[in-house]
Amino acid sequence: MLQRRHFLQFAASTLASFGIGALSLQRQGIRYGQALSQPSRRKRALLVGINQYNQPLRMLKGCVTDVELQKELLIHRFGFSRTDILTLTDQEATRDNILDSFDDFLVKECDPEDVAVFHFSGHGRRIADPSPVRVDSERDPLNSTLVPYQKAGEEDIPDIMGRSLFLLTRRLKTNNFTMVLDSCYAEGGLRGNVRVRSGGIRRSLQPSQAELDYQEYWRQELGLSPEEFQALRDISIAKGIALAAARRNQEAADVTFGVTESGETFDAGAFTYFLTQYLWHEVEPVQRVIDNVSRNLSDDTFSQDPSTCVAPFECNPDNPGGEPTPTYFVDPIETEQAPPADGVILSVNEKRGMVWLGGSDHYSLATYGPGATFVARSPGGSLLQENIIVRSHQALSAEVILAENLPEGTLLQESSRVIPNDYKLRVGLDPSVMPERDTIKVTFGSIRRLKLIPYESDENPYSGEIHYILSRMTTDYINLFQSQERASLPTDNLPEQDSLLIFSQGIDEIIPGSWGVARESIEEAKDRISTKINALIAARLVKLLINANSSRLNIAAEMQAMGGGSRLAQFFTVRASRKTQTATPGNLLEVSLGQSLQFIVTHQEPEPLYLLVFIVDRTGEIFPVFPRQFLGITANDTLVTPGQSKLIPDPVADPPLNVTEKGFGEVLIIASRAPLNQAIRALRSDRTATTPVIDALMGDLSGVSLNVRSGGTREFRIKAAEMAAMSIPFKVVGQ
Repeated sequence: MLQRRHFLQFAASTLASFGIGALSLQRQGIRYGQALSQPSRRKRALLVGINQYNQPLRMLKGCVTDVELQKELLIHRFGFSRTDILTLTDQEATRDNILDSFDDFLVKECDPEDVAVFHFSGHGRRIADPSPVRVDSERDPLNSTLVPYQKAGEEDIPDIMGRSLFLLTRRLKTNNFTMVLDSCYAEGGLRGNVRVRSGGIRRSLQPSQAELDYQEYWRQELGLSPEEFQALRDISIAKGIALAAARRNQEAADVTFGVTESGETFDAGAFTYFLTQYLWHEVEPVQRVIDNVSRNLSDDTFSQDPSTCVAPFECNPDNPGGEPTPTYFVDPIETEQAPPADGVILSVNEKRGMVWLGGSDHYSLATYGPGATFVARSPGGSLLQENIIVRSHQALSAEVILAENLPEGTLLQESSRVIPNDYKLRVGLDPSVMPERDTIKVTFGSIRRLKLIPYESDENPYSGEIHYILSRMTTDYINLFQSQERASLPTDNLPEQDSLLIFSQGIDEIIPGSWGVARESIEEAKDRISTKINALIAARLVKLLINANSSRLNIAAEMQAMGGGSRLAQFFTVRASRKTQTATPGNLLEVSLGQSLQFIVTHQEPEPLYLLVFIVDRTGEIFPVFPRQFLGITANDTLVTPGQSKLIPDPVADPPLNVTEKGFGEVLIIASRAPLNQAIRALRSDRTATTPVIDALMGDLSGVSLNVRSGGTREFRIKAAEMAAMSIPFKVVGQ
């Protein structure tokens, strides 16, 4: 019981204020995909996304994209009909329209065996609750709400309260209901280049009379006494499954994930994007899905932990033995047969296809420029067409050239990616360093693959995507890190005020080792910042190689934390391994200080593969793990034979791989059919994998000799059938 109370105290989610208690994250949830993929059931979805808000709420950018991401996922992966999906965006998403559409489209139309989905992307906030719900052992005086579009003439937005959603959900005839909420209730605003989907906490804001009247009407229609209604909200959600983007007092990020040459940006909710992108490849139990989404959020330095709740008993802290009822969901027949996909053909005209790339992660999207190729697969996975060539690419859409016309809805898988020679690390200049802008450009402007992006305005800080932010440590930032558990270092060890440093794009982390002393000049910081930027460039280039979802090589890896209770995480290449693997790509592995790491890499290819293994830390440093040193070795020293399980480090020949510093890291495993000669030669002169080393590695993987000039237009074309690059994240914790 102590463990459970401890968990409930610290992990109570945003969902709790909607009448949802904490879900034990150790239990297997009911499958999200199971409910969605039943061919005999009608499937209906109401998807809401709001970018356009009036002051004092900040405009958002990615909520309408979230609706498109979810819509295309439901249609092409889970068998929804377009006519059974209703979308409300911006001006359409008023309070009345959302409530009426939920009633008309889901409550009235869904039969007991049907499937229903409600998705909301937009601002959330916390307002006074006249009938507080119990969170753990106390009553929460605030109610979490969804903020609809504000109609002309409305002095304040009449929020949709959790009480209203509970009553709507209870009226559904079906129990097969999934609610996805990509909003939050922490303090809102802007963090670097990340917009926070929150209207903040408004303790003085009372529920609108329309909301209270609405709740009272449906409470009576459902035959619930005030006491019964309160008791039900204290126990659980009304029906089905609920997924939330962040826990209470955390921020749900609205992020610019990419920018094209024409300046078009790709903006989305971090949670919705990672959720839908993962489900294009794997449909697993809901908790496994959330684990993987959490891992991706952590890996991209977003400080939000998504949560889930399953009705009817798991959310009840007084009934820890309650189990979700699996009879509401059956095996996902459709999705198990369908191959994993990076995209889908939406339309075809004279051998030109428009493609939606919702299954592609944002690093891969950067490699889908002209010349990248895909293959088409049937619903059962058989090959339909090869060498589908990208003609142009904008955000999540691409135009492709087909050998023959293909039906709309045909699934596509990456077969080769193109890493451009002019790919840049985009570093924003914080307002605190804008007076030094000219000096910064002179000092760092010559770094290859670096693009400095000046701060523009409070409403639109930067033009397009930002990977990191160069800043000084201001009083506001010190207060931010001291007031929230955001930093990648203890708050009593913060950099000095006015020191120069590098932040993550959302001011969630300070890049370790990037800061100096107070009031140092740009020139004094030149060597440290230049070294750090070059390391971050190399680490970013490495991300462009990762293709565990698209590789054709059958590779599996285990990472184990040794000593003090061994813990294990398993990973594999999805396409080649999904029929033989019972485990899915693992969640974030926590390693205690003083433990050692050990890896087992196995491949089931008929021919030997060449293998390199690195550890990448948050500073951008990339350290070789296999081989441990490169003097005197050749490519043959990196060979792994078919069926061999390679143990790294070798317990006989290599010293243990001990963890000595707290923080995040990831292991990069690269397997190739071709020998990695250029990378090995480059590593002989560098103890870490610098940008030239990564360029050499990309040359090996693409068959490009870096000794041959290509007129400055060299691109690295890397085939999914020839290599696999797998990233395994971990976190070092402890005193």
